[in-house]
Amino acid sequence: MEVAVGGDDEEEDVVHVRAEPSRGRSLRTLHVHATLVPPKRCSSPATFSSKLSTPSAPPSTSSATSGTSAAPSPGVPSSTPPPARRAPLDMPPPKDPLPPPPDASSHSSSHAATNGSTAHSAGASASASHAAPPLATDAAAVAMAEAQLEQAHPLLSAAAMKWVRTFTDGLREHTACLSFADGALTLELHGELRAEIATRSRVPVAFELERQVRLTPRCGADGEAVLGIEGLIIAPVDGAAEIYARCKTLWDGVPSLQARGQVAWNWWQIEGHKAEYEHTKFWRVIESLAGLKSAMLAVPRRGLEDLLLGCVCVTRTRPLHLRYSFFSKAGAAAAPSKADVQVTCTAPHDPSALSPSSPLYDPDCEWKQQTAQAIALHVCQTNRELAERFARSGINFSLLFNASDMGVRGASPDAVCKLFEVSKAVGGANSVDRSMGALRWQRDDITFRMTGEHGRIMWLDNSGSKR
Repeated sequence: MEVAVGGDDEEEDVVHVRAEPSRGRSLRTLHVHATLVPPKRCSSPATFSSKLSTPSAPPSTSSATSGTSAAPSPGVPSSTPPPARRAPLDMPPPKDPLPPPPDASSHSSSHAATNGSTAHSAGASASASHAAPPLATDAAAVAMAEAQLEQAHPLLSAAAMKWVRTFTDGLREHTACLSFADGALTLELHGELRAEIATRSRVPVAFELERQVRLTPRCGADGEAVLGIEGLIIAPVDGAAEIYARCKTLWDGVPSLQARGQVAWNWWQIEGHKAEYEHTKFWRVIESLAGLKSAMLAVPRRGLEDLLLGCVCVTRTRPLHLRYSFFSKAGAAAAPSKADVQVTCTAPHDPSALSPSSPLYDPDCEWKQQTAQAIALHVCQTNRELAERFARSGINFSLLFNASDMGVRGASPDAVCKLFEVSKAVGGANSVDRSMGALRWQRDDITFRMTGEHGRIMWLDNSGSKR
């Protein structure tokens, strides 16, 4: 038997333990002989890996590899893992011209992006018994990544690394190996993952992770901190593609976006077709706001119409980087402060959404993306305070994408960081919550408690899903 003993340095020593029965005594009495085995060191100072034990039949390795990752260290037993750790609102129609709506007679959107998986590798799913990486080795690898941002502005570097630590810490129980090499922090996961986001965050997307995720920190212009990202996919929630297809059939001959929003809301809310989708995440996101009496009093109908439109306009994308910079107001001469830090993201379409041969093909993906950005822009220009009140995560997620190009402040780094933080609390509403206004269906929403000081996501196995 081997026992791992934490040392003062960044690796673990291993103690070989041999137990023998004592002579002349009961077999219940044992003598224990222990031998300390020196730890293995990384072969190169430029490469740091967190080595973990794996099951006897490990999942297959991702076909896309980069950097240097360490093989699992044999003989180290798995330890018990630690406990698992609002949609755009709108007011009047946008002043800026919107992209022309797609022709309702065009290719059926039944092929629109759904909550599928396009990971580059497949393999057996990881069980909950997988060992989590040692904290000390995780910290060392992340510290080497942080060193890449030494030339960035301290406030921007701190915001970027806060997200990195939040992201990697939330994936510890799903990580087989965490390493730093060739300028990139690489996470080798036990399997593909999908994030369940808190319904009340009103972010109508799902995050998907491939088996290998790479974060490449670098310094940009003017002291910016940039995190390159590989292996993360943003996908629509379940129900979005089907609802978009239904709405599209109603939009034939309806030219403007505002009129389309009215038609869609009438169909969904007034005619009661929403009941057909009560089993979907899409329904829960909309109903988490539309079902609140306080929201119905404060949010105008146009805001609810744009909430619905924003949710159906999600398409499958791949974030390339998170860019941390300062939002500069016109004529501002004071030194930038933490309040001026913003984060933006560039996320082109996932190749599967552009390929007619793919089951995830979305012929209207470009129109959807531009429309969603136009809605977010108008919300920010007219009533961002109301949006922050009812959907802080949702509006900040919307403003991640090309906000700087639109001339408005980007997303709050703290809000984005909280969105990627794994929640320590999971579960539905109880009787006390119901007495304080929780809706009946929220008893069965396991993300109900993912609010307040808790994180906003929980990572789930996605290896067997190929939708």
